[in-house]
Amino acid sequence: MALFRIGFVLFPRLTQLDLTGPYEILSRMRDAETLLVAKTLDPVPSERGLSIVPTATFADCPPLDLVCVPGGVGVNAVLGDPEILGFLRRRPSMRATSPRCAPDRWRSAPRACCGAGAPPAIGSRAKPCETSARSRPASG
Repeated sequence: MALFRIGFVLFPRLTQLDLTGPYEILSRMRDAETLLVAKTLDPVPSERGLSIVPTATFADCPPLDLVCVPGGVGVNAVLGDPEILGFLRRRPSMRATSPRCAPDRWRSAPRACCGAGAPPAIGSRAKPCETSARSRPASG
């Protein structure tokens, strides 16, 4: 059986919990490989200073089945980063996801750069927090 490859995009000032929470869950999937992908293999600082060490670069990353883009105060700086968007653009067959409460423009960035024929970003039609509200059971 082929490995299901999951890539987590790293960028300066990401929210560490947006990265490590999903990483902990997805890395436990059977027959899955998780990669931390960045511009270089140099440690990437989170918004609170925790450094995260990439395991692959955008240039040498193998094909991915799923890419996760965490949120954080550094996200606005990467919205127009040609290297990060180029990395996403070169992977039109993968699914993309971002935190549930990420800004709409970041959520749609993978969809916009991958072209009309690419699969949409997971939850890309949802407004911020709409997905999490739908997934919660009704109280009472």
